[in-house]
Amino acid sequence: MGYDISVRVNDSSLEIHRSIQEMRFSSAGLVDGFGNFSRFSSIEGFAGIRAHEVSSSPRSGRIGYADQLALRLGEGPVQIAAKLQSNVLYSGSDPNFNESQKVAISEFGAVEVDEKWKAFFGNRKRILYSGPGMSVRESYENNGDYVKNSMESWELYRESLYQTALNRTLISANLTAHGVDIDQKSNRSTLFMLKHGSVGRNTHFDMGRADRSNEGESRIIEDYTGQQNITMRLNMGDWIMRPDDDRGWLDCCRPDP
Repeated sequence: MGYDISVRVNDSSLEIHRSIQEMRFSSAGLVDGFGNFSRFSSIEGFAGIRAHEVSSSPRSGRIGYADQLALRLGEGPVQIAAKLQSNVLYSGSDPNFNESQKVAISEFGAVEVDEKWKAFFGNRKRILYSGPGMSVRESYENNGDYVKNSMESWELYRESLYQTALNRTLISANLTAHGVDIDQKSNRSTLFMLKHGSVGRNTHFDMGRADRSNEGESRIIEDYTGQQNITMRLNMGDWIMRPDDDRGWLDCCRPDP
């Protein structure tokens, strides 16, 4: 399911191409043993939800790694409204030439999209490690809300949970001869929970919300070194609503108990 929008006002143009499909994906894994370890996972291009992880222990160590992952996408109604307008203004007629004098031409275009597509992503993991050294880098994002962290550790105990949901996006665009002004808002929520104990060189956290230019509107950065015991809970969310909304729609993306 998808749509394509192409609008032009003089030299200003707008292109919107979006699509989604019904999908369910889940995985579960368990590693327990002694030796080298490496893991790479990447989720990209699903309704603005992204997740990446790179973990490795290049030299033999004791590793215990368990994780569960779930991704669900669903189609839903889309409403598109567009308005194009052109106004030609005249000051009057020239009696010498018997023709009107054109003063100005104003052109305007407006597009509004109300997209009720639902998406849910969840990732739970547990890591136990002891050895010469292990590195972990992971990042999660939902339409500008992001959680990133990395670490290098010799003794590691870590439990984490990341859940994010999206069930509505509003896109509004205005076009004039001078340019395009576009605004995008989403119904979305993010939860990140962490229990972390480490003896290592570095632990780094970067969490926040990015605007359309990918500059953080609000941001938290934390760095630790040496022995650490960290407990963290982070919540982020947005609520958008119009007078004709059905509040029951927001129940669509709640994770299973």
